[in-house]
Amino acid sequence: MDGNPNGGAQPAQGRPKKKISPLSFIMPVAALLVVGLVLNLIVFRVSNIYIQLDFGVSSNPSGEIPLSQDELKSALGIRRAPNYFALSLESIEESVDEYNSALGTQANEDRKTGRSGQYSFLKVVSFEKRFPSTAVISVIQRTKIARLESYGMGCVIDEDGMMLEKLSEVGPDIHPELILVTGISLKEIPRKCGTVVVPANQKQLETYKCLIHQMLDMSILYVPVRNSESVMLAYSELNIADPQSAILTTWDGYKVIIGLSDEDDIWTIRAKLRTMVYILDEVRGDSSIHSRGTLTVTNVGEAYFSPD
Repeated sequence: MDGNPNGGAQPAQGRPKKKISPLSFIMPVAALLVVGLVLNLIVFRVSNIYIQLDFGVSSNPSGEIPLSQDELKSALGIRRAPNYFALSLESIEESVDEYNSALGTQANEDRKTGRSGQYSFLKVVSFEKRFPSTAVISVIQRTKIARLESYGMGCVIDEDGMMLEKLSEVGPDIHPELILVTGISLKEIPRKCGTVVVPANQKQLETYKCLIHQMLDMSILYVPVRNSESVMLAYSELNIADPQSAILTTWDGYKVIIGLSDEDDIWTIRAKLRTMVYILDEVRGDSSIHSRGTLTVTNVGEAYFSPD
């Protein structure tokens, strides 16, 4: 009988082990890398980029020339067809900040040498990606809205308080097409265009931004000129010495005191502005009123007019 001489069972013969070639690991990994490279270079590329350009105000009273699509793409940091996943709102806003900063430096250099030009500062409003190859970006070309004067210093700002131009002199003949902002106490005029002004009282800037934004949205900052396609300022001056009692001066000499409080939301402020516009129209159309005066709006739907 076959068996172990010691009487134990004969151990089973082991199967020979198969040798695994390194290529069996390398080939799938290489295939995945190639697929990923193809997707990255060809498929996941944003080839359709639509940039919608608008101005801070639809009327563009200062007559800025719109930037071309190529100029906009350069300012937004978009070169060729960017990667779908790398393109983001944060990356675009960072590029715009760098563009605005460089433009501010150029404006300063030009001012020192006596040169002049258009400096088109930008603001990203919205950004949307549509898989797999489309992006839609809405951009505002910041527009000159107001001229700000403080202790003999002056600058031109947009609706957010960003300085777009530093003024070497102030006066009624300097940018008369822009609303004059007074009563604001600036720590200093920013050294570089593309920088937001910093008042001693931050609430003054908040009041300015709030009122200007709402007046622009309500289309009451400018009025159309009769028999013309152009517009003119409805209000010549905004005094925000007291942020809770802003004083507007109309183009025809009326003064309007707008009472504001920390509890006022956007809709309350808009309602007060609508009250102002309605009562001003009533006063202008009242033949019994023969002089200018002051309109005080403290509550929604309530206004008091005092002739001079």
